Amino acid sequence: MYAYYGYPVDDPVSVCIRIMDGCSKEIQYISLTYRSKAVPDRSDPSLKAWEDAFRQLETEAKRFLVSGRHLAVLHRLLQRSHDLHTGFNRFVQTQPLLGSMVGFPRQSDPKQMYDHNGKKVDHGRVTVNGVRLHYVSAGSGEPLLLLHGAPKTSFYWYKLIPLLTDRYTVIAPDIRGFGDSGKPPSGYSMHHISEDIAQLMEQLGCNTYYVHGEDWGAAFSYALAAKYPDRVKKLSFSEMLLPGLGLEDWSVLKPENVYSNHWFWHINFFAVPDVPEFLIAGKEREFWGRLMRDECQDPSAISQELLDEVVRGSAAPGGLRPIFEVYRHDFDNIDFVKKHMQRKLKMPVIAIGGIHFMNGEVHRVAKRVADDVTAESLDCGHCLALEQPQALAGLLRSFFMR
Repeated sequence: MYAYYGYPVDDPVSVCIRIMDGCSKEIQYISLTYRSKAVPDRSDPSLKAWEDAFRQLETEAKRFLVSGRHLAVLHRLLQRSHDLHTGFNRFVQTQPLLGSMVGFPRQSDPKQMYDHNGKKVDHGRVTVNGVRLHYVSAGSGEPLLLLHGAPKTSFYWYKLIPLLTDRYTVIAPDIRGFGDSGKPPSGYSMHHISEDIAQLMEQLGCNTYYVHGEDWGAAFSYALAAKYPDRVKKLSFSEMLLPGLGLEDWSVLKPENVYSNHWFWHINFFAVPDVPEFLIAGKEREFWGRLMRDECQDPSAISQELLDEVVRGSAAPGGLRPIFEVYRHDFDNIDFVKKHMQRKLKMPVIAIGGIHFMNGEVHRVAKRVADDVTAESLDCGHCLALEQPQALAGLLRSFFMR
């Protein structure tokens, strides 16, 4: 936080402006916390009191600038600023939900991932279930597994990871065939990939853990929870329609799909053997950039660094085929879902949809496969962790801590 003490007072105007700037930043931080749903609403009495205190100090600093600027008054303002920021800092440390929005040190390399202290994530590799997986880990506390979708990699979480590592040990693998993980010729169904992940977590000594998955990562997360319900403590199922429960319906060529925000034309295209590889090879940047931006309400959320990682993985030898193989196992996945949904998940599940993409459909699907579902929506498109990382972190922290 901001400690406003020890400033030279030979330039009262500059000192006063810094006091006002500090108040403004804290007020913005509190506002962000409200918007992220880290607290229920603006009626939270303790947070409202801090906001009022910073606004009052900001007002008094403005009055000082148009007054006689007596140094005694400035010293009192400095002391109040110091006491207020110090007290607020202590308050935040006792409120884990608020900690998800605390600013972390500036990243020195935009192609790297960092924790909340600005420390680079750790990289690891382990061979499980016949495939060598690459993963990153950071933080301390209870294990929290993050599973990305297609065509993404573990780098997809670069904005979210530093908002969680103060409380959780975050583990984010590259799914079989994606990023820097091995690219075997087979094994891309929900059954096989969830088995990869279960064995990875076992190898890392994690017997129970929280899970957050988006897109296909949510499907793999569901499969993991369905097969190993005693290992998944709580599940975040986000921005996905499971095979057989609506995923294929949105791919049909009909007006209500074509003229919507969510026509999944690519599902049929990717399922065709060999043709997508032939047509997209050499044009990975143009193709993935267009597809991912179209799925976002805020296209600028697809940063150059993220796109570079997607292209690096998919343009590598054999890099395109695994992405499409995920879609080519649709009938196997439908059978898997039909079999396992007969016994609904018992652990708590949060279903998070992007208002401008899947939204309520995510809630509907989650309630088909789980008994205890909390439905939430974020003001974004398909890529929650890129478009609304702070709000998503607030939801996850609140849900996992209940």
